[in-house]
Amino acid sequence: MFSLVFHLDDARLPFSSWVGGSVPEFRVYAQNSFVLMFVVGGLTLVWREVRATFLAIGAAGVFIIAAARFLALTGEDGRMQMGSASTTIGNENDLASHLIFVLPFVLYLALDQRINRAFRSLMMLPMAFGVFVIFATASRGGLISLFACFLFVLFRGSTKQRSAAVVIGGVLILAIRFC
Repeated sequence: MFSLVFHLDDARLPFSSWVGGSVPEFRVYAQNSFVLMFVVGGLTLVWREVRATFLAIGAAGVFIIAAARFLALTGEDGRMQMGSASTTIGNENDLASHLIFVLPFVLYLALDQRINRAFRSLMMLPMAFGVFVIFATASRGGLISLFACFLFVLFRGSTKQRSAAVVIGGVLILAIRFC
């Protein structure tokens, strides 16, 4: 049954078709973690601190992608998951959304001119594997997010960035088609 109604009693969200625990999970997130986004943003006062924050999140992103490389398994439904990690990113959708959040910071590591060129080149491996993991989780939200990022680059990027996005998008389409 397809529901368009928000029910607090059975914790359904709009457009969901099953009873889930989304509302209680969101309440816990809102009470405990949401404020931290503003705290971290408020603690960075100068560009040096913003850069340090970006580097730290980028390094954490590389660590999460490496953890996905060694801990992620294909579930019974064919979707990649990190159930053995038994954390919030053990769920396929949460893993995809987490990677969507950290991949821009890993890209920052790859583009930062102050970092060694060889190290920056190595950052393409976690970037590529992170995108692969997002596709392998079969998360609809992850796919929509990647598509939105692609459209953003097409509309707001430089000519060089647009060209790279079209080439990378073509490679991804071919990889999906033949894999």
